Amino acid sequence: MTTATRYWLLQVPGWVLLVLVLLAVHRWIEYPWWVAALLLGLDVAKDAVLYPFLRCAYETRTPSVKDQLVGQRGVAKQPIAPEGYIFVKGELWKARLETGQAPIQAGEVVRVEVVDGMRLTVTRAKR
Repeated sequence: MTTATRYWLLQVPGWVLLVLVLLAVHRWIEYPWWVAALLLGLDVAKDAVLYPFLRCAYETRTPSVKDQLVGQRGVAKQPIAPEGYIFVKGELWKARLETGQAPIQAGEVVRVEVVDGMRLTVTRAKR
């Protein structure tokens, strides 16, 4: 099921509840039917406007560790020439330099380019 389908199906109970409330209020206060239709239309329009902002909350695919790490910045905890350890997202990772890169000193900021198992391939981060 797509994210959009999931979002719209979860809006239906709210629309049904709104229709029931509008029917109950119509029994007490007689107002034109077009008012109820307008209110329901505004509620549906509100859901359409909010969808782009809420779409990620309805997605079921969680990014893998690999997806989360690629592109992240970290700090070299020891010189990386060609291998060493870096600190990324609160964890210590074994890292190696991308081919052709100059050695990186401890304390320098690095960028994760590739995740290969439990080892990260990094480059010097551009400021």
